[in-house]
Amino acid sequence: MAFSDALEIFRQRIAGSLELKPLTKAYYSERMDALLKSWPDLERKKLPDITDRDCENWAAEFGRDSSPVAFNHTASILRRVIVPLEKQNAA
Repeated sequence: MAFSDALEIFRQRIAGSLELKPLTKAYYSERMDALLKSWPDLERKKLPDITDRDCENWAAEFGRDSSPVAFNHTASILRRVIVPLEKQNAA
């Protein structure tokens, strides 16, 4: 599965959540857009091909120009897109 496919599943979960307010959903969308803008080839990568080193390199670069809050929320989205799907595929 490509990251773009996993991200689309995550987007649908956020959009369909009854627990999140509209502004929270908009913020998630903003953070997803920032993630893709800051890591241009991420969408095309297959999930198993995304390494810890790739994530560390992205974090080092993205962290330079973003606030701690924006960085943490964007990194959280990256984790939430990658990790649950890896666990599902391993089962």
